[in-house]
Amino acid sequence: MDPQFKRMVISVLVIGGTVMLLATTALVFAFRGYEKQTQRSVIVIGFMIAFMLAVCMLFLKISIEH
Repeated sequence: MDPQFKRMVISVLVIGGTVMLLATTALVFAFRGYEKQTQRSVIVIGFMIAFMLAVCMLFLKISIEH
């Protein structure tokens, strides 16, 4: 694998991780503002984060293969 590509992927993952952390924090505050802290809201946030991670990994796998 090209060293420049590795550096680019690492920087994208770091920036994407930071954005995801900020978005997760915003989602937590949004759910707390509209409903009581319930198990359901925590599960919904977890599923949303897991879905975003799965899509990112799929895109990474596709970009590495081509």
